[in-house]
This record gives sequence, structure tokens and C-alpha cells, in this order.
Amino acid sequence: NQKAAKAMASQLKNWKTSCSIANSAWEGLTTLRNAALSKKPFQIAMFDSTMPDTSGLALSKKIRADEVLKDLALIMTASTCQRGDAKKYRENGFAAYFCKPVLQSDLYNCLTQLATHLNEPAKKQDLITRHSINEEKHSRFLILLAEDNSINQRVTAEMLEKQGFRADIVKNGVQAVAALEKTDYDLVLMDCQMPEMDGYEATKIIRDKTSHVINHETPVIAITANVMAGDRKKMP
Repeated sequence: NQKAAKAMASQLKNWKTSCSIANSAWEGLTTLRNAALSKKPFQIAMFDSTMPDTSGLALSKKIRADEVLKDLALIMTASTCQRGDAKKYRENGFAAYFCKPVLQSDLYNCLTQLATHLNEPAKKQDLITRHSINEEKHSRFLILLAEDNSINQRVTAEMLEKQGFRADIVKNGVQAVAALEKTDYDLVLMDCQMPEMDGYEATKIIRDKTSHVINHETPVIAITANVMAGDRKKMP
């Protein structure tokens, strides 16, 4: 699809990524071989599962059988996706697999991940999919839960886990500040009423530029049973 190919090529160029378009599997294979033989090889090839002259799977087998192309990172895109496709493409040496339409954010994250593995054999890579990208995002997102009630700790942690997130747990404001001095968390869930130091005081220290926390701009979500109008204003 020429329109889709040009749109994707335009996006790649916006990311300062050089690319070429092939209108068929045969043209793509020829382009890849000529580039490799001229010592200017492509590092990633992305193609559709269904093309006029052959299937994407058949093309991948030709690439893997070619000595000068066998370590090329392959991305498969498919208009029709079925259960078991991911396993099939993984077993055939693909680095990534996406159902169309491919989101720009998914493509960007895919290329970012591939860039760190371009010199590794394809068979040793985990298949990158929309699902794996979301999991990877969640696993990197660090949450600090400041809560002194053990039941609330467990319930909140289980809710976060179901959404794919993990959280470190502390039981008062003193421990929360100490944790933020060692780790740059992406988010803090802060109980307002805690012993030793409550959430209000802990958040004041977080926002204090002279304190020793790593990031004074870390988002803090207040957790409280109080519903008075003035409670909102208490949080720094």
C-alpha cells in the first residue's frame, strides 16, 4: 500500500531514521542484498504479512537463508491477526510483530528496543509486540506507596499489580522521604494520615528544593478518608 508506506517512511524520517521503500517482496530482497554487498547494509526490515508476489513469512525464510542477510532484524505487520501468530513469527526469527494499524508510539518503542539488540542473533531476542511494549513500560514505572494500614497496603498493591505495575511500600512519611532520597520514583501514592510524619509534611519536604530527595517534582497523589473542602488545599 503506497499511501501507508509513504506515511510510515515520513514518520521514520521525522525520527532521523533513514529508510527506503520497496514495492514488492522481490524488490525488497534485491534492495537488501545490494545494500549488504555494497557494505552499507540495512539493520531492520519491516514488511507486510501479505504481498502481491509472496507472503511475509516466505520472504523472511529467504532472508534467513541468505548469508549476508541472516542477522537482519525483522518486523512483521499484519492486517489480519490470529491466535498463535506471535508464536509462529517468533519461531521464524522475527524480532517484532504488530497488528495494523501500527501506533506511532509502538513503532518508536519497538525501534528503541531493537537498537540495543541489533548485534544479537534474532533467535535470542524476545518478540516485541504491543503487549510486550506495554508490559515493559509498566515494569519500568516505579511507584512508591506510603500507607501505614496493612490491609490498605495489600489491597492497593494488588490493584496496581493487576494493572501491570509494581510498588515499593513504606508505612510513614519519614520512610517515604528516605526512599525518595535513594530512588527517583515516577509516582507517589501518599496516605495523608500516618504516624511519625503524615503525608502533608512528607510532601512539603519532597517539594522543598533544599531537601535531599532526588526529584522535587515527583507527582504525589493524596490518599485520604477526609472529604472536607479544605483538605485539597492542604497538599503542597
